[in-house]
Amino acid sequence: LARPSAARAPPARREVSPMALRSRAAALALRQARAYSSAAAAAAADAPVPLKLFGTAGRYATALYKAAVKSNALPAVSADIKAFGEAAGKSTTVSKFLADPTLSAAQKKGIVTAFAAQAKLSSPVQNLFALLAENGRLADAQAVADDFEKLVLAGKGAVEVTVTSMGKLAPNDVAALKTFLKQKKIFEGDSFTLVEKVDPSILGGVVVQAGDKIVDLSVS
Repeated sequence: LARPSAARAPPARREVSPMALRSRAAALALRQARAYSSAAAAAAADAPVPLKLFGTAGRYATALYKAAVKSNALPAVSADIKAFGEAAGKSTTVSKFLADPTLSAAQKKGIVTAFAAQAKLSSPVQNLFALLAENGRLADAQAVADDFEKLVLAGKGAVEVTVTSMGKLAPNDVAALKTFLKQKKIFEGDSFTLVEKVDPSILGGVVVQAGDKIVDLSVS
């Protein structure tokens, strides 16, 4: 007679340490951030933006805008970014955390990832903050939010124009300049918000800029 085989013991249950769980969560967040970065790069050719921006903040803002448009989440992303900008502007705690050099990129990423999930921010915004933290760029978050708002306004036909002159413009000069910009179609857009800057080296006239386009109407 065949000897009955011994019953197999159930596999031992392996305990997963809290450190291992955190490592897995960090790895997942890293994969998501890299996927977001790759998707934004892939979308660059087929997701036009209403305003061309440069610099670190401009590149992140442009990638976020493209991702939001492509995923049909622009209203939600815009609301999240606006809320963040307001919070960062009012809270010294937030601004200090973003610029804190004593925290490592991994520590900041863990904190912002947990906060973004708890706050139920839209996926593009969650991925943006994870990517900024991973790349050590959280200090640029406010500038990214500002540039993103410029893109949203431009998408609605409203363009932010920086006006540099020898002194503060009078209200009638501001109105005349807005009319001039619209009539001459110097910049694409239906309406213009002017941000004034003073440069004493300009003897007369103005220098206007929107995005990467600069038009010098000054005398220096």
